[in-house]
Amino acid sequence: MTWFQTYSGVAFDLADPLPSMVRAADLAHASSLINRFNGHTRLAWPLAQHAVMVAAAAWFATKDRMTAAIGLLHDGAEPYVGDTSAPLKWLMEQRSPGVLRGIEADILDAVCTWAGLPWRPHGRHERATSAAISAWSTVGHLDLRALYHDRDHMLGAPVQPWVGEGEVAPLGPADVGAEAGDEIWNPLTTPWTAPIAEAAFNYALTVLVNLPDRDRRTATGAQSYPPSWLVPALRRVLPRPPNGL
Repeated sequence: MTWFQTYSGVAFDLADPLPSMVRAADLAHASSLINRFNGHTRLAWPLAQHAVMVAAAAWFATKDRMTAAIGLLHDGAEPYVGDTSAPLKWLMEQRSPGVLRGIEADILDAVCTWAGLPWRPHGRHERATSAAISAWSTVGHLDLRALYHDRDHMLGAPVQPWVGEGEVAPLGPADVGAEAGDEIWNPLTTPWTAPIAEAAFNYALTVLVNLPDRDRRTATGAQSYPPSWLVPALRRVLPRPPNGL
């Protein structure tokens, strides 16, 4: 058996993931409950919060909605396979080359197709446009910088040097047009509870992705709206919301 039941009740097939199996509710809910660094953080640091921060930095850097949407969904396979740590991915690649990488790539392709975004350029998709290559490259760099921010913010000083240590600066307030401790940076970097992370991710989806009607209804429901202390920050770091938000 290669399928499992998602939060919204979809039978998601890991061996044959299709865009029709993707739901906004599943992406937001699972991302809000999956913790970065296998849970070895001082406080909860949801995958959804990391994704929103990368999206915000991508929007500030490019003012390109596609790049910001890729930033939000760059880890789009993880709601379905979990946030596998980089060391474990490396070890699995040594022992079973291409297996996990291929599964994640297929799922991410399905998520991107559902969202109307270009696939991440890799070996099987050599026809990526220059715009897509540029967008994914920008997001990849910001994701790495967000990794170091998340580590320093929630893990503390490394006990041993990480791969790439010192090669990039951690994401900071200036990357979203803010100052340390201000009304933007504080709300974005205060650890979110799962309900807040789910609501923020849903909000970002509605302003970055042209969701199918069924998913837009879920994402814009009153129960999914971010709290009042977070809304102003999200509205300043993401594109203007559509009417009604």
